[in-house]
Amino acid sequence: MIELENLHDKTALEIFNEAKHKIEFINPDWTYQEISDPGITILELLSWLKFDQHEYLNKISNRLRIKLLKLLGIKLKKRCGSKTLIQINNIKQDTDIPKNTKFKANNLIFENQENIFISKSDILSIKFNNPEFNEEKKYYDLNGTEKIQIFGEKNLKPGETREFIIKLSNLFPKNKKINIYFEIFEENSRNKINNNFFIPFAKIKWQYFGILNKIKTWHDFNFIDNTHEFLNSGSVILSHNGEMSSVNENFLIKCKLESSDYDFMPKISKIKINIFEVTQQDTQCESIFIKKSDLKIKQSQEQKNIKFKTSSYLSLYGKHMLYIKNKNQDKNNWIIFERFKVNQDIQAGTCEFEINNQDLDLELELEQNQDFENLNQNESIFLLVSYLKDFENKIIIGSGTGFSNLTFEQNFENLTLYNKCKIIIGEKNKKNLCFKIWNRVDDFFSSSKFDNNFVYEENLKIIAFGDNHHGAIPENEKNNIRFCELCFTNGQDSNIRENMIKDVETQNKILKNASINQILPATGGQDDEILEDGEKRALNLFKNIKRAVTAEDYIKIIKNTPGIMLKDVSIASSNQKLIQNKVYVAIKIPGKNYIPDSYKKNILNWFENFRLINTQIEILDPVIIKINLKIKIILKPGYSCDKLIIEKKLENFFEKINQKMGQPLIYGDLFDTIERFEFVDYLSNLEISSDTNNFENKSNYDNIEAPINGIYKLGKINLVSLLNTDI
Repeated sequence: MIELENLHDKTALEIFNEAKHKIEFINPDWTYQEISDPGITILELLSWLKFDQHEYLNKISNRLRIKLLKLLGIKLKKRCGSKTLIQINNIKQDTDIPKNTKFKANNLIFENQENIFISKSDILSIKFNNPEFNEEKKYYDLNGTEKIQIFGEKNLKPGETREFIIKLSNLFPKNKKINIYFEIFEENSRNKINNNFFIPFAKIKWQYFGILNKIKTWHDFNFIDNTHEFLNSGSVILSHNGEMSSVNENFLIKCKLESSDYDFMPKISKIKINIFEVTQQDTQCESIFIKKSDLKIKQSQEQKNIKFKTSSYLSLYGKHMLYIKNKNQDKNNWIIFERFKVNQDIQAGTCEFEINNQDLDLELELEQNQDFENLNQNESIFLLVSYLKDFENKIIIGSGTGFSNLTFEQNFENLTLYNKCKIIIGEKNKKNLCFKIWNRVDDFFSSSKFDNNFVYEENLKIIAFGDNHHGAIPENEKNNIRFCELCFTNGQDSNIRENMIKDVETQNKILKNASINQILPATGGQDDEILEDGEKRALNLFKNIKRAVTAEDYIKIIKNTPGIMLKDVSIASSNQKLIQNKVYVAIKIPGKNYIPDSYKKNILNWFENFRLINTQIEILDPVIIKINLKIKIILKPGYSCDKLIIEKKLENFFEKINQKMGQPLIYGDLFDTIERFEFVDYLSNLEISSDTNNFENKSNYDNIEAPINGIYKLGKINLVSLLNTDI
């Protein structure tokens, strides 16, 4: 018999007592209700079962909690490495750095995510040409101590020239991308810029002096501006397809301001060349798809040669497995190909692979002969898998058995990047093994028997495959399960201070003898997000504004507009109901009494994502209300009137009111401010007026009622001071 009194949880006992009390209503003849009664025993059992059922239904597994988060659009963040910027100095010759070159900070490995060109050219000086500042600065004067307004103090006006010219020691080669880094001095905090929404504040042209199409003059660069026209620190990436010409044994590039609408004119503190971003990760194995457009086919009477180049650290220094697409199968189907030659170019950072067409036909036994001419230019032909030599005995994971729930132990000391852990598995097709790429998933919950997925449980150090109901099963073949991508990261532990990256793993002597300078701390590294943190982010979803309804919604959304800085935002509507008709937005920019057009465009563009269908917004420029004062004061005995002190105090008074637009000018507050001056015995008379056009709005108490975009400015002061003759 179950004794409910002994249960720790009283809920089951409450269920039993509630059921027991209903007996007299359901069956009044049941009068004996002691524990020895068999009916009471059954009632206890049913109460316990009901309680246990509630407990079971109330429990949610962690896996189900993750699925529920996904329904809310929340995916747990995966482990990633930190990012930082490094500079390469003391280069004696131009050189290329292939993708994923390994830069070292003690035991941490950082890699560049794209190919980088390093120029031997040095910046010698910068010549600034604008109406406020026309001077040439030596490069070493830009050491971070001085803040220079690169285009002067004011926005561009018609007929003006605002530009700066950088003098270089050597030319930039044709069709090479050069990074120039600008450290921007930011006086105020600017919202993070979102490329999808941001409209530039200025139009800038980058040019070089040289020859293009046999014409020697200034020519335009192709460029990518990560500074957003000098609003934030970042790199400008330049490239050209002409030939730079020397001027007095130097080479010139020019940055010209063609139009501007800046809120604050940009200032720079440093400028550097050969700077690029690196990410903390250690790539052990990578896969590169080679498209038809990447192939160079050279045909002679005797044979046809096929060549392609790659530019990555592993393809240059590692070992290789080459796969060719099986044209008789689907797109994700590859046959291993072993007859190829490799030629390295260390300085150029490239590796050339050469294939003889006769070897290609022999390897594929003619029946699989590839007809390259009829293929699409963007179609992948080859799959190159490159890996470190130390990884050679680990690239083959094992053999498929054809049975479900196949697992392999993987004793890696380091943790992996989720999206850079992939496997390629071979299946028998006639005489060849046809390989398919399998992708990593969190679990097999959503996988069907046709999905080529695997799970890597890093805490258990196990790679697992499905059961042919949830996830496919690898076929029974020898050594047919292999890595095609694998990359390690230290996650949160990769966040380090600056000047830690000092060395590089390379056979390039030019790069090996160069100096490496990490100019920023490495930040952004994180471990896998725990479930509790993901649930906290889900709670914040309900705090985020999806649609603008109230005045507070409007103000918060507008202040979050990417790329802008707002000091004050005021809201009003035509009928005081913000969910209808037109909403007026008054904005004040720090240090400005106007709103640049680019500000308005960015705000309207950003706000469109939150606007209710039946509402429109109109942005109002600040209105300057010029206040004139007529003051008559009675002086204390022995004091004189100091008009400068009065003007200064009054300016401070109006500055305090102007911290928020549209504030009323209270007559009593102004009266009290003047009367508190040390030399004033009492204020005999105070009159407030304004000569602002179309404005004269006073209350019954002589207070000035300003519109929501009103800003006060002190105008004329008519001051009369008299000695106190009553004493």
